Amino acid sequence: MMHLSKLLHSRGFHITSVNTEYNHRRLVRSQGPESVKGLTDFPFETIPDGLPLLNSTPGVPPVSCVISDGLMSFGIEAAKEVGVPEVQFWTASACSFMGYLHYRELIKRGIFPFKD
Repeated sequence: MMHLSKLLHSRGFHITSVNTEYNHRRLVRSQGPESVKGLTDFPFETIPDGLPLLNSTPGVPPVSCVISDGLMSFGIEAAKEVGVPEVQFWTASACSFMGYLHYRELIKRGIFPFKD
């Protein structure tokens, strides 16, 4: 997700990396404080309860789109809540994505869940 964020930022998009306080602390602990040091126009924000707080921050453009990890479906609800489009970016491997796409078919055929 950071690679995508940096790519969009380099193309002139205003990017704000939003994370929960809990995940932010985990990131700092595992990657070090430099990992979340943002630029003035690419800030890292922590929020306890969602996008409305970020949307009310003066001097920052309102959220216009949510890009979330495909496995983090709560991004869909967050985007709906503030009335903006949501795009899911699949960060797992292509093989994992294929498994996700065919999961229902595997259940229907009795292949999954695995039998003892």
